[in-house]
Amino acid sequence: MKKLSLPILALTFLLPITAFAGTQTFNATGADQIFTVPAGVTSISVALWGANGAGGNRNVWLSPGTGGPGGYTNGSIAVTPGQPLKIIVGIAGEVTGGSPNSVYGGGGGVSPMGSGGGGRSAIRLTNDIEIMTAGGGGGGGGGNTGGPGGGDEKYCGNTPWPNTDRCSLYPLSSEHYEGEKSPFWLTSSGGGGWYGGKSALYGSGGSGGSGYCRGAGVSNCTTRINLGSPEGSNGKIVITWTDPVCPVNSSGTHPSCVCDTGYTGNGQTGSNLVCTPNALTCTLTATLSSINTGGSSVLSWTTTGVATSFTVDQGIGAVTPVLGGSQTVTPTISTTYTGTVSKAGLPNTTCSATVIVGTACVPVTCPARYVRVGSDCVFRP
Repeated sequence: MKKLSLPILALTFLLPITAFAGTQTFNATGADQIFTVPAGVTSISVALWGANGAGGNRNVWLSPGTGGPGGYTNGSIAVTPGQPLKIIVGIAGEVTGGSPNSVYGGGGGVSPMGSGGGGRSAIRLTNDIEIMTAGGGGGGGGGNTGGPGGGDEKYCGNTPWPNTDRCSLYPLSSEHYEGEKSPFWLTSSGGGGWYGGKSALYGSGGSGGSGYCRGAGVSNCTTRINLGSPEGSNGKIVITWTDPVCPVNSSGTHPSCVCDTGYTGNGQTGSNLVCTPNALTCTLTATLSSINTGGSSVLSWTTTGVATSFTVDQGIGAVTPVLGGSQTVTPTISTTYTGTVSKAGLPNTTCSATVIVGTACVPVTCPARYVRVGSDCVFRP
């Protein structure tokens, strides 16, 4: 029985060249953190979550309200390579027994038998100018949930409805960003934010802090209430960016890019590097420039630059390797061979070599008393 032979198809998948994405996540530590912009990066995408407020005191209220959820802010920031940014990640609000001082991120501290507000999460320049903020949630009360953080810079929420007069502080205040803490017992403190949230008395929930999106270099930014975070959650900040790739006709790891063989750089680095193709050149030589009829010679060629093709006339055509090689020729008459080196978008360059074909010479024998002078016989007495 004859076996059936099936052709094997070779499939080649061409994958697009893509840049690599980098991500760095900052969780709450209770202290400032620093993000340094990677080399070659000029824009970052950021997402900020404010911390939740604490729930109402369970030792006091039969049905304590939950703490308000932190806000959510996301957008882009124009940056420069190597630039440091200060990162503030808010701490969740505390209940009775916690500190009467604000938690990290500006959440209002705990009053006696009360509940504290959550800290805001924010990004600042190194001169402490804040450019993006996600508000912290307000502390819960007796049956009343704390106000959610978030919303635009003029919003401080006091659940269940926004209440624009519930922000405790203003940008020029010496205590900007801090949620309010009441000195009275059984009160719920406000969350930290661009505007800190207002505290609430005797069972009401504290207001959440507001978000902020209008800092220098910030674009495509939104800030809103985030209703999905679990109670007691700290804040978080996630920064993502795209690692740039080396420019066309170069290779390496950005910004240490090097022009490919056959290209010359413009003296710049990274994304500013421009690699220009070198001029095309070629040489064509014959090992024997004169041969007898029926003889042969060897043509040798070299090319420089970024040539993609080298052709020789007189019926030879395209030859390989393009960068250099050799081929035997047997012309029947004297012949000049012309080679042409080419690449799309660049001027062609030519080079040539000539092989002369002649008949074999017969040695001249002079008779006696004649001597040979050149091709003649001259008498010598």
